[in-house]
Amino acid sequence: MFGESIFESQGENDHQILIPRKLYSIKDNVSTTSTPSQDKENVPTQELNTMAILNEILGKQREILDKIHTLESNQQILFDTLGSLNNGQVLITGNQKQITDKLETVEQKSIDRSEMLAQSSLIRECKVHLKKIERSVCLMTGEEKDEALDQVASLLPIQNFEGCLEVEEMLEEPEFAQSMISYVHKLKGTSDNIENSFKYIFADSLLEYFNFDGRGEKQALCKLKIFEEVLRVVYQPQGSFNLEKSIRRSIERGHHRNNQKKYINRKRNN
Repeated sequence: MFGESIFESQGENDHQILIPRKLYSIKDNVSTTSTPSQDKENVPTQELNTMAILNEILGKQREILDKIHTLESNQQILFDTLGSLNNGQVLITGNQKQITDKLETVEQKSIDRSEMLAQSSLIRECKVHLKKIERSVCLMTGEEKDEALDQVASLLPIQNFEGCLEVEEMLEEPEFAQSMISYVHKLKGTSDNIENSFKYIFADSLLEYFNFDGRGEKQALCKLKIFEEVLRVVYQPQGSFNLEKSIRRSIERGHHRNNQKKYINRKRNN
């Protein structure tokens, strides 16, 4: 009996451990014991906790990646916007240059217009003096004067747009219209070439604002009463086609002469 181990039992319980093994763990300064079976139960719980932490980390990483993609998209939008702003700035600069050029052109035309008005006033004064001299000569020679034709002659050649409007308004009176027809017949003489008398009716400074049918930004000369009610009547034998062709050519030559005058004036000023 004393030869037997105290850790062993007899009979059918020979293989049973009399003193069970105990595992000790320390948590919050409290000693606990767990058996091997409890350790096996704790292993799945620890694995679940680890998987939950990993899933949380992966979720955070996905959120960070999404934010990075959003930032990249916003950067691309910003670059596109900057490109559009740059193109807009180039367009604005080009428009400013065009506006500056237009303003310079308008300013130059204003100067030319002032010069034309001054010249027109000087021409009118000269015509008045010539009319007085002619009247004095007629009194000395006994010749008669036609006041209506003198009135027409004092208005021609038409120097500017204001003068053109004045003549157009006066042509609404039948007596003045007839006097204008008579005067143009006198200018025409025996020649059917309208170019010979055209420059005595329209000054080159006026033709700058006109072409025959009003193309572009020009006024239409064919819509004026002086064309429809005077020139068509005086030059009727030529026919409409030849008359319009001659007037177009006369207008072009007037433009050419006016451009030459401007070029010469610019060279003198420089």
